[in-house]
Amino acid sequence: MSYVLTLILGDKRRPEGFIDVLRFLVGQKAVLLFMILLVAMGMMKGVIDAFLFVYLQDMGGNGTLLGVTLATTTISELPFFAFSGTILRRLGALCVIFISMGAYAGRLLYYSQLSRPWSVLPIELLHGVTFSLSWATIVAHAQEVAPEGYAVYQPVFRGFLAREVVYVNA
Repeated sequence: MSYVLTLILGDKRRPEGFIDVLRFLVGQKAVLLFMILLVAMGMMKGVIDAFLFVYLQDMGGNGTLLGVTLATTTISELPFFAFSGTILRRLGALCVIFISMGAYAGRLLYYSQLSRPWSVLPIELLHGVTFSLSWATIVAHAQEVAPEGYAVYQPVFRGFLAREVVYVNA
């Protein structure tokens, strides 16, 4: 855990032990804000991932709708992954995170107002902002603040993205 915190926090020293980690976090208000934003985004993503298809099926959506919805979300990721570097350089990490959070809130609000299951498709195009752009920003920011000797990479394992921290002998 201390390796992950060191990576996220950007300090060149590695906190050891629980108390040291807590002291380190309390002294880094910008990092606490960033972590709170990440937790909030993770909760919004979790709600969508866990309940969207159940909600659509309860409204009468069929397997075809679920497949088209998944295809729409996946296709919407491509341009945002492709242009995430340019967007991040122009807007900055914090701005992109807030845009992603706003897009998550917009998606959730839209879902709450759905009356027909097929009307979910237009809002699914925001998935590129909420997932691709936010993920690229988080990883880029972590790489930027990572102490020397550490690296961040994203392996794809069984379809799920996971960020891992690896010590690199320099």
